[in-house]
Amino acid sequence: AKPENLGSTPEKIKACQDALGNFRSTEKPPKEAEKVKLQEALREVANRKLQEGRDEPHPLDQDMEKAWKEMEKAAADLERALAAREHKLNRDAGCAETDKLQDDNQAKAKKWLAEVEKQSDNFASKVKSGELGVAPGETQRLLDGLRANFQAQAKPALAKDKAGLEGERREVEARRQQEEREPPAWQPPTEALSNAWKALGGNERDYEKALMDKLGALKKEEEDRLGRQAKKDNALAKLAELLPPLMERTGRAKAAAQRGADAAKSAAALLPWVEEETAKLAAKLAAPPTNDAQVADELGKLSAFNEADKQPALDKLLDMQAACNEATAVRQAQRAGSSPGDTAPVEALAAAFAKLSEAEAALKMSLVAKQQRMLGPTMELERLRRGCRQVSSWVLQVQPITSCAEAGATEGEVLVLLEDAERVKEELKHQQVAAARLEALGAHVSKDAELAPKAAGCLALLTALPALAAAMARRTAKLLEELERQRRLAKERQQFGTKLCAFRATVVAGTEVSAFPIALYDTSESIAAIKEEGVLQAEGLLPAPEGATDEARQEAQELLQQWAELFPTLPVRQADSVVAHRAALHATKLHEDYKTTAEALLAWHGRCLSLLSLAAGPAAVKAADLSKALDMVEAQRAEGDAHTRLAEDLVREMQSYGVEGTNPCAISTGEMRAKLRQIKEMSRGLKAAAAGSPTMCLPEPVVEALQELGESHGDGRRKSLIRRLSNPTPQLPLAALEPMPADQAAFVREVTPSSGSDALQPGGFDPFPADKLDIPDRALPKVGFDPRAHAFAVVEAVNRARTNPPEYADALAASLAGCYSGQTFSPPWGGRLKTEEGEANLLELLQQLRVMAPRPALRLLHPLSEAAQQLAEEVAASAEGRGKHNTSLEERLKARGKWAGAGGEAVVYSVRQPDAVVAMLLLGDGDSTRRNRTFLLRDDLKVAGVGLADHAKLDSVGVLTLVSMFAINLPGAVSVECQGDITPDFQNVIDAIPSEQARDIATEALVKGKKVLLEYELTGVAITVSERDGSKHVSRLKWG
Repeated sequence: AKPENLGSTPEKIKACQDALGNFRSTEKPPKEAEKVKLQEALREVANRKLQEGRDEPHPLDQDMEKAWKEMEKAAADLERALAAREHKLNRDAGCAETDKLQDDNQAKAKKWLAEVEKQSDNFASKVKSGELGVAPGETQRLLDGLRANFQAQAKPALAKDKAGLEGERREVEARRQQEEREPPAWQPPTEALSNAWKALGGNERDYEKALMDKLGALKKEEEDRLGRQAKKDNALAKLAELLPPLMERTGRAKAAAQRGADAAKSAAALLPWVEEETAKLAAKLAAPPTNDAQVADELGKLSAFNEADKQPALDKLLDMQAACNEATAVRQAQRAGSSPGDTAPVEALAAAFAKLSEAEAALKMSLVAKQQRMLGPTMELERLRRGCRQVSSWVLQVQPITSCAEAGATEGEVLVLLEDAERVKEELKHQQVAAARLEALGAHVSKDAELAPKAAGCLALLTALPALAAAMARRTAKLLEELERQRRLAKERQQFGTKLCAFRATVVAGTEVSAFPIALYDTSESIAAIKEEGVLQAEGLLPAPEGATDEARQEAQELLQQWAELFPTLPVRQADSVVAHRAALHATKLHEDYKTTAEALLAWHGRCLSLLSLAAGPAAVKAADLSKALDMVEAQRAEGDAHTRLAEDLVREMQSYGVEGTNPCAISTGEMRAKLRQIKEMSRGLKAAAAGSPTMCLPEPVVEALQELGESHGDGRRKSLIRRLSNPTPQLPLAALEPMPADQAAFVREVTPSSGSDALQPGGFDPFPADKLDIPDRALPKVGFDPRAHAFAVVEAVNRARTNPPEYADALAASLAGCYSGQTFSPPWGGRLKTEEGEANLLELLQQLRVMAPRPALRLLHPLSEAAQQLAEEVAASAEGRGKHNTSLEERLKARGKWAGAGGEAVVYSVRQPDAVVAMLLLGDGDSTRRNRTFLLRDDLKVAGVGLADHAKLDSVGVLTLVSMFAINLPGAVSVECQGDITPDFQNVIDAIPSEQARDIATEALVKGKKVLLEYELTGVAITVSERDGSKHVSRLKWG
């Protein structure tokens, strides 16, 4: 959004923020509900078309989801832009107020200086011209007037005004430091005020002495008094200059200590709640829920706890850590020291919070695992139990026949017995087939160690079948020997019974799939097989043969009726299975990517935290060491932004597949954002602490001035020898502090050791003893230049231009404002360049960006960075200089993987900073085709790599490698087959295929339950999909 559209006043910005909040709370929810309904309707249409055997329609529901995500991203971008605009206006208002304070002070200082110089010149002029009175009476009146009017009234008022002016100047300097601006150039300078004040004191004393000389009354006592007065004025002038900086340091250290104490107090108050919640979570882990409803309820409560309770507490903890660290940094930067006990409550809270997070993660992993078992293995165990009970029930049902040893006394009896035996024998075959399926299911369920004993108990019900097969074979053989009649009818009955038995088994299998569906166990192929078998069997069942019994005919009619009711439900189960398998296929990859991203963010946070964290204690720290740590963190800042953004993208993708609830990672995006915010806040605090670090200030000048002030106090009589020997250390009476400003006198009393109730020991004045010590260098990790962090930063800078061109244009315009002078370009990152186009090039770039549509963000890939680094090093090593290298892009990428689509490289010289690299490539001064600019902003480029090398002539050479798609090389030829759940080896081969179309062929077949064979070679891949009828379809992709 353009700045002018975001509001020019805080009130207008607030109105925009309120409108955005109203949209999210009032307008967005009903639209989201409408979207969900439309998506459900579109998916229902797609499922019906699949059931009818027609082509699946264009996925409009996915288009809606994509547009919705873009709308949500735009709202988030607007929110950030409004916040940034609000911050800028507040900062501008604060700077304007500071500038007004500075202008007012300078005006008052100018007036004060003129008054002091006028009075000083007046004294000097009178002494020089001898305007000391003609008669003694007139001279006496002048002397009395000096003492009563100037010394008793005017001079104290001027001193008070001077102290006020200096206090205002310190306030302005502190405000400008907080605003990260240069110190003010005071006019008139503060030094001029001090010099004028000293000159006034000297001319005043000269004038008083001249008047007394004129009167002839300058006695020894008066000379001593004037000497003491001169010493006193000189001491007060020195203290007025020396004490304020020390007071400012003490004030900063005290304020920082108070901030740290407040954070420690808040931490101590929060600690019991953290410990209590940890105990609650541990108790829940020890007593897990027993059914899926309870598991879902506990997961919901855990999610609500994370968002409503834990996240606010984590935000408080991170703020406390930042506050304690900032307080320690300020105190150590001021060389005022600190104590490890200052941060102990916050450290104890952090340790307790880590235990809380561990307990939350353990409980979530346990609940998700239990939910998966209940939704997967537990449901499969239930099907196994049902199937085994059906087989066992059948064994008991036919036991009278299987255990019968009667041979029959008549032909009719033999026929009856034979019919029973043949029927049981045929039924036994199908029961054996069912038992084989159940044994396979049992083996699958037994992979879960918790369910393996229960699965074994179910399978034990099948042990009777093998013995039955042999027994029934012997029984039927014996009865066939007795069979001589009714062969035709018996044969017909047997054939019909066989068909009936097969059809019954199909109906039972279809009923189980329809009434008790397990979408991730059943596949589209297995359900299709049931459909095809059932249709063929139903068509050949009636009319029944003459030999069929009435009971068989009745059963056939009933089975056909069941099949007619069952058949329409099977396509729905097929579609559900495809959706479930597709979601599961994506879930594993998304969850793993999220976990990897979260762990990378935590590692980044740990690195930055170790750089920014200061151990509490009496030690001091150098401002240069703080700045070095800040530079190292700033070099890695973009990495944290990238990890957080990628995690949020993964969550949105999980939500689109409905698998965000099964994500086992306990690290939320809210926690990632909080840690990112903490690093930024700690960096700001350390930056302010480094900027406020004072120069070394030794106490000797102040001690000398205090001793002079003490010596100037009193009647000037020399103390006796005994008193001098008994107390050789000069003392400073408290009464001598009365002419000083009240705050300076209070400061001296606070930091100077006392000598009795009415005096101080000025020799003990030393508010900052650490100033005398050598401050050791702060040990920092020796990371030096981090190519990975630099690459992250460069790609993030490119992404800012690609994903939000108008906002990037505004930031670039602000950064480069005033950098052009004709054809000379003096960028903020240093150097002076002679351009061909001057500022017109920048204006053209800004105009293009402000009307450009967003482009997708680039993703950094390490292999591409290796290729870019190779080119950078080849160019740098070349004796020819610019543009000379040995290998082509194709050669460098081929050595690391395969790429597809568009691809290319941009090279930039003499700049290293990430923002500078991107800005120079986008500007492209002198290139009328704007080749690099067009390349960086292409819509079809998706992945990137960055390289940087030293160049002997041009200082540095940077390379950006961008391609549409890239897949890594596997070490050698691989052949992997998969059906059902995707295996890691299968996923590795999929990731190595440089074609989205080829990947879709394999994964779509897999989600439908088909067997897929991948035969990977270094030059191509063959994808073989096996159909149920035994046919195979082979797709090949070559990449040379």
